[in-house]
Amino acid sequence: MADEEHELAERMQLAGWTAQSGNAAGAAEKAAAVAAERSLVLGPNHPETLGARSNLATSTGAAGNLAGARELFAELLVDQTRALGPTHRYILICGTSSRG
Repeated sequence: MADEEHELAERMQLAGWTAQSGNAAGAAEKAAAVAAERSLVLGPNHPETLGARSNLATSTGAAGNLAGARELFAELLVDQTRALGPTHRYILICGTSSRG
């Protein structure tokens, strides 16, 4: 499983660099695939899965789908609060991002 987690981390890096190169839609597509696979491999409440979902929401917004990004962040906030607790630093970050 460690090899699979490493591969997923590398694929998320690729999504990030895809976004940095100006292809937000391509980054969102890659982030969606990684988030789905991380959910299967690590579980839906694992911090890496939640982080991948945050990257997906960010890329979705950068691709111009602001309403979609807001919805993804709102869903993520509920799941992060349940999984991590209301005072976790991810909750504070996501809560700020979803206020659009």
